[in-house]
Amino acid sequence: MKARAGKRTAAPPWAHLQADCLQAVACLLPPRDRFKLNLVCRGWRQALEDAPQVWEAVTIDPRKKASTSRRVRFNKYLPTPEVLSAWFGRYGRHVRQLHLRHLDAASQAAGCGAAPDVAAVLQSVAGSLRQLVVQQCAVQALLCEHPATLRALCHLTSLHLQLPPEESLSLGCPQAAFITALTGLQDLALASGYHGLPHSLPASLGALPRLRSLQLARLGGTRGIAADPLEPTTMYGLEVPSSLAGLTALERLVLSDWRLVDEVEGADGAVIADRLPPALLGLPSLTSLVLSDVGLGKHGPGPLAAVQAVGDLLCRAYPLPGELARLAGSLRELALLNHTCGQEELAVLSALQNLTSLSLVAKWRAQPTHLPDAFAALSGLRQLKLSHGLTQVPPCITGLSELTLLDLSFNNLRSIKPGDYLKRLVAVNLRANQLSHFPAQLRVARRTAVELHLPQNDSMTITDRDVEQLLSFEKLRQLTIFGASEDKGTRRCLALLARAMPWVLIDV
Repeated sequence: MKARAGKRTAAPPWAHLQADCLQAVACLLPPRDRFKLNLVCRGWRQALEDAPQVWEAVTIDPRKKASTSRRVRFNKYLPTPEVLSAWFGRYGRHVRQLHLRHLDAASQAAGCGAAPDVAAVLQSVAGSLRQLVVQQCAVQALLCEHPATLRALCHLTSLHLQLPPEESLSLGCPQAAFITALTGLQDLALASGYHGLPHSLPASLGALPRLRSLQLARLGGTRGIAADPLEPTTMYGLEVPSSLAGLTALERLVLSDWRLVDEVEGADGAVIADRLPPALLGLPSLTSLVLSDVGLGKHGPGPLAAVQAVGDLLCRAYPLPGELARLAGSLRELALLNHTCGQEELAVLSALQNLTSLSLVAKWRAQPTHLPDAFAALSGLRQLKLSHGLTQVPPCITGLSELTLLDLSFNNLRSIKPGDYLKRLVAVNLRANQLSHFPAQLRVARRTAVELHLPQNDSMTITDRDVEQLLSFEKLRQLTIFGASEDKGTRRCLALLARAMPWVLIDV
């Protein structure tokens, strides 16, 4: 035994691990574990210091549950100013993406996230930072006391700013004018907190010539606010400035949680009216438009009690304008979420024949909203989502042979129709319908389907015949059927399917 032990060669010390191997391993680990590697020994720390790809993205989140894989904590406790200064002094030059989350009044009272500390962090990364995300952070003191620090972030190409509900500073105030000084911005997202104070848009957003993506949520002026009697939330009214028409490079626009208002010439001068502002319809490069809960649609089939309760507020809703056809040459993606458009209004969309992606989610799904037959002209659609309380698949979409993604979730479907629209599907979502069995019509997509999602169909049963059909899907990688019937036959068939297709992720 001693002779055999003497022949063993000593393993090389971990401190001598090659730097490229260590860096490759660190890139595969979650951010929290990368900091632990940095504390092992001096050799590892020096190797990781010279690895920009390891420290490109950093998140500061002082919440107690911030130790998950996607959030970084610098030690067991809140990241103190000393820890922040030491860490960013060493690695700040590598940071290209910085996420600041929940640095609110509570964290500041505990000694984390004060305005001078955040300003010091931003100064240390100003030369390399490209993306800054500020979510649920109190930034009033930062904007008022450190404007020069914010204007120095001249290399930013992406800025996402979401204020907490208690923030009293408007994004349209002079202190927030640093946003329009970041002329290199290509992606901008601004949002106030729910149930918060009214905010207006920063002045001169048209001064951002390179802006390609703009997301705005809950930024309404005081003139446009109206209480919604149907919901406890507040409807903000956004007055879209004409300067947005100067964003000639804008490709993606997302507007959420407000009513769009515009100044129009009336008999007694300018008045505020609800309509889709012309400034949004004159963007020459716009390819993606998302309108989520913006009061769009005047003739939707809402419940009678709701229509009577909303009263004057419903009269302020505006129909889908025919001028939307002006975007037919450039628009490729369109999403109307929580709309109340009727069948006649939706017919306007048939003019957008260059669309490749369309999402329609009705605000009231108690009664189905039917699609116009003119939708059959959208032959180039590749992705389609419909949540309209449908009881059957609309005949106008069964001939859309280019579809690769079909989402018919949250309807009342008991079966699906056969047709060319199923032949090239890669992903199918039939969540929360009334299916009682696996749709046999999906078998025509057995050579292309990768994902099948059929959860929350409470009465669905899986039989041996269904297992046989699922085994014929050649590229299937994910199958979701949770919420199906709990009978023994269904459980047995799902277990059989899991054994026969071990490479498929089956969520039951």
